[in-house]
Amino acid sequence: MITQAGTYSVFIAPGGNSPTGSITIKLVDVPPDLTGAITVGGGPVSLTTAGAGQNASLTFTGTANERISLSTQASACSWTVTLLGPDKRGQIYSGGFCGTGTLFTDVLVLPQAGTYTILFDPSGAFTGTATFTLYDVPPDLTGTLTAGGGTVPMTTTAPGQNMSLTFSGTANQSISLTTEASGFSCWDMKVLQPGGTTQFYSTQYCGGGMFFTDVLILPSSGTYTILINPSSFQTGTLKFTLYNVPPDATGTLTPGGSATAVTTTAPGQNMTLTFNGTANQRINLTTQNSGFSCWDMKVLQPDGTTQFYSTSYCGGGTFFTDVLVLPLSGTYTVKINPGSFQVGTLTLTLFNVPPDASATISPGGSAVSLTTTVPGQNFSLTFTGAANQRVSLLTQPSGLYCWNTTIVQPNGTSQVYGRSDCGSGTFFSDILVLPVAGTYTIQLNPSGVYTGSVTFNLYDVPADASATVTPGGGTVSLTTTAPGQNIGLTFAGAANERVSLLTQVSGGLNCLTLTVLQPNGTTQVYNNNNCGSSWFTDVLTLPVAGTYAIALNPSSTSTGTAAFTLYDVPQDTAGTTTIGQVAANYDVTVPGQAIQVTFTGTASQSVTVSVGRVSSTPSGACYNITTKKPDGSTLRGDGSCNNGYSSGSLTLPTSGTYTVVVDPTSTSIGTFSVGVSTP
Repeated sequence: MITQAGTYSVFIAPGGNSPTGSITIKLVDVPPDLTGAITVGGGPVSLTTAGAGQNASLTFTGTANERISLSTQASACSWTVTLLGPDKRGQIYSGGFCGTGTLFTDVLVLPQAGTYTILFDPSGAFTGTATFTLYDVPPDLTGTLTAGGGTVPMTTTAPGQNMSLTFSGTANQSISLTTEASGFSCWDMKVLQPGGTTQFYSTQYCGGGMFFTDVLILPSSGTYTILINPSSFQTGTLKFTLYNVPPDATGTLTPGGSATAVTTTAPGQNMTLTFNGTANQRINLTTQNSGFSCWDMKVLQPDGTTQFYSTSYCGGGTFFTDVLVLPLSGTYTVKINPGSFQVGTLTLTLFNVPPDASATISPGGSAVSLTTTVPGQNFSLTFTGAANQRVSLLTQPSGLYCWNTTIVQPNGTSQVYGRSDCGSGTFFSDILVLPVAGTYTIQLNPSGVYTGSVTFNLYDVPADASATVTPGGGTVSLTTTAPGQNIGLTFAGAANERVSLLTQVSGGLNCLTLTVLQPNGTTQVYNNNNCGSSWFTDVLTLPVAGTYAIALNPSSTSTGTAAFTLYDVPQDTAGTTTIGQVAANYDVTVPGQAIQVTFTGTASQSVTVSVGRVSSTPSGACYNITTKKPDGSTLRGDGSCNNGYSSGSLTLPTSGTYTVVVDPTSTSIGTFSVGVSTP
């Protein structure tokens, strides 16, 4: 603030390592600070600053020991709010805030009667509006809880109002507390021991809804106090329920014995079950849930402290540990801690798991069937394999839901194959190449509590059936004899050579993948999946000269014969016509070849394209007709299986050369007439 008139000077001394540069200085004329009045318990008051550096102040009348709280909302980057006492010197409160939002003081107790002042000091060059709300905070809510009694609701009416509840407890009593929120998102909770000073339990909670302490054991007898401080400026209702938690629900399990049901009656009550086991005994534990959504489970060794198994589970229905191998003999303890405040029943069954169902199998030998009788029991088969031997595996399950299948190398750890499956039917590995000689192990691990049978077929897969084929040469047939065996052909091609391929399958082959690879062995010229007895590639233009490969991979376990005919396709039969000229005949001599006839047209001209099937092999062959614009895009496209075709009236969009393409479908060849006329 400038206190007298005159000429003032501003001196700036650059510092640091860069003493040169430019600084823009702006001198702002700051209007007087804004003032106003606000009432405790009244409505919001807004003040709007008009110039950088301008502050605001509000006054209100207060009484000694009056309880208030203040919320301030502003759009400034940061600001400071200060509450001064009646002498305008002693600070009752001072708080800073950075960011847009609301600053809340929580409850303040006024020390004396008089006029108080709220100072608002924004930082930087902020101008804008600040809104103040001064709340009249009634005394904190109080109530009494009884362990095992009913629910006690408490509702705040002003921001800053807290809650206090008391309950009587005895030393070593087990309790748990739930709070159900309506209107609050966050709050702090403290539980004080008798005497009101020593803290027994504390937590901060955000999220609304239901909060649960889990079981708490009281350290001494007397009256405990629960203090709740809602955060921010929210008001609402909390419903408190204090439970008297009985000792853990207990039970005894027997491996291979009947199920045991354990029920909790109060939130926080846990479950403890015991069972006797021997070293290296194989067990698994299943639980069926009623009333719980989540729980933690621990299995302790006979010393009662060392953890043997642990898990956390959320979900209904049945939980399954899978097979567990006991490390030593003695009495094991199962501890279950239900999540949240739920009560309900868990039915536990402890299975005595026999050794895995096992057998040997031979590549190329007979199928082997195995059956499990207890949940957790797996399947295991071994076979002898040679380095680079090719095998494939078929599994047919019955009674299982989901499972994992692996094939492990002779070292016992490295996998040759691994996959997970669910459902019914047959599951096929496709071809596997064994990396080393030795004894391999097939392992199948069913999920869940399912038992059933699996039939295994291990095939000895010979080398892929192979041959060469020549464009324009005869048909080449190849036969597979074992599931997983593929078919491969090679052919020599020239750059820009045009070929087409007909594939016909029989003898059990059904769905296949057909790929044509360039001479580099990786880049595809063609790739397609097909189910049926035959399919045709249409014309393929070879990009480079060299030896191309045709690979046919049958799906699943199908075997049979595939016949390949590779056509050497000449250039499309070309012709030129004029609008109104008599239709001319054009020949297609090789499958994949097409007819291209051009004509010149003008913009907005109306024409009709006519195509006639003069003769064809097979008779009645279908064909596609495409009329292309001068830029190569399609004006009209149709298909026909009739002897004659007419496009109807076509309006030409631009002037230029148009092309009529006639492309017989599949392997059809023949003679077709093409003409263009006016409608």
